[in-house]
Amino acid sequence: MYISADFGGVSGGVFSDHQECSSTAPLGMLAIDALLGRIETPLSAYQNHGPASLTADRPTARLGEASTSFARYGLGWTTGFTKEENDRKLDKVVEGWNEKGRDGEQMRRYFFQSRCDTLGANAHKGIHQWQTCAPKELRQAITTGEPYRPRVMYEMSGNKYAVMGPSLQWKDAFDQQDFVIQQYPNMTSFTIQSVDLFLPTTEWLEYDSYESPGTHFNRHYARCAVTHLGETVNPFVSPYQVGKSVVEHLGAENCFDPDAFKQPFFESTEAARAAWAEQMGRSSWDEMLSDIDKRYTEVPLNQYMVYKQYEGIVSDGLPRGFATMSRKVEVYSEAMLRLARTGFPYMYPYEQPSCDDYSPICVFKEPTESPLTDTEYPLVITTGRLPHFHHGTMRHAPFIRELMPVPELRINPKTAAEYGIEHLDWVKITSRRGSSHARAYLTEGIAPGVLITERFWNPECFDDTQSSITPGFEECGYNVMSADEFQNPVFATNSYRAFTVKIEKSTRPERIWIESEQFAPFMPALRDEPVTKEVF
Repeated sequence: MYISADFGGVSGGVFSDHQECSSTAPLGMLAIDALLGRIETPLSAYQNHGPASLTADRPTARLGEASTSFARYGLGWTTGFTKEENDRKLDKVVEGWNEKGRDGEQMRRYFFQSRCDTLGANAHKGIHQWQTCAPKELRQAITTGEPYRPRVMYEMSGNKYAVMGPSLQWKDAFDQQDFVIQQYPNMTSFTIQSVDLFLPTTEWLEYDSYESPGTHFNRHYARCAVTHLGETVNPFVSPYQVGKSVVEHLGAENCFDPDAFKQPFFESTEAARAAWAEQMGRSSWDEMLSDIDKRYTEVPLNQYMVYKQYEGIVSDGLPRGFATMSRKVEVYSEAMLRLARTGFPYMYPYEQPSCDDYSPICVFKEPTESPLTDTEYPLVITTGRLPHFHHGTMRHAPFIRELMPVPELRINPKTAAEYGIEHLDWVKITSRRGSSHARAYLTEGIAPGVLITERFWNPECFDDTQSSITPGFEECGYNVMSADEFQNPVFATNSYRAFTVKIEKSTRPERIWIESEQFAPFMPALRDEPVTKEVF
């Protein structure tokens, strides 16, 4: 159906990120569109946008530069540059450290070794893209001490139990941490269960920013503060202060890079706003705010949408092409083979020890837990984004919980009938890792044998009206059931979707609120408008 259409595009995203196929599914989507010629053509998914992509020279891509660390230490190959250009740029970084009285080559070697020693980084080299570690290997290292035991955690993303699995095994790991710091706008079950020091920060509608503008087609909108609730500070403040304090207490001579903490942050709110205003072509942030109808930058449409950019001739007399080693669209991804064998492009000019080759093309693999072979757990469960919540957020917001008080288990009526389950019955769902609960929602909109539910957690389980205190995620926590023992070989992605479960009719768990009035304790109780000095 897809290949016989005149045009089209397949949207990649979290659905494959959450499965074992996270490296091969995108290769398959790219291959289909490349073979059909749907690259930089009208109504295709693969596009380059804006003047920045219409380079005078051939396009470049420095993979892994989501962080500045690769550029900071002279590690990593920029695709699109020659070897001579790459070596010259990297050597310049090393020389810069030498001029500051540090051994630049030693700094680079140390950083390279730290990336090699990152948990899971040898088998799953794709994690260099985000400079993360492999989740399962991290969890096991904390609990076993092998190959070493991470002891301190700085957490910025909310409720780890709602978004990581298997949650109960992660709780065992977090319980063994020496010290856990969390910065977040509100407390979650993770805060109550596992955090030693909590740093309250503003939510995204509470502070100005043009660092991550809202993007709608050819416009980039500034994010303007709407309100400020509670005693909180800008989320850039806390890590800056913590990093600065660490250097002061340890001494700069005992820190690998005593200025590293300054990189992602501005040193004052005023400096940040001035920099953003300049990016927007305004004299000041206040001037931008005063023009309520134009708080954005805009690229003219005839510059924003330019098709077949790869055909344009650039400075070396050749077609622009793409930011690949071959300059072509690589349906057979040799980059995957190079990555497995040496860690290239992230580790250049060094070579990381090799691992098993990663597949350079899309190859189908039946999920490790599959209803085709699993008779004990015969149903497939998945999850996805709901408009009410984003990942683990907003479970404490009373009006949102009134709209979505409990997780729904979408189930086909035929499947429900096999288990004696009727519409709005409570259901117990069990995988090989644990059990959760949800309320059945019968619909023909999902295939027989398949279930879909939501990553829930219950902050009401900490309310002082409850007869007993619970973690808040065990009663209705999807990721209690999900798996990390089988992963994608490249990116170490876990199976948060498409694993097998069994179900049975159940009753509503204790302490779970379902009526509007029950959420009254979550209502804000502002008396005097709080004022927090925003210091850096």
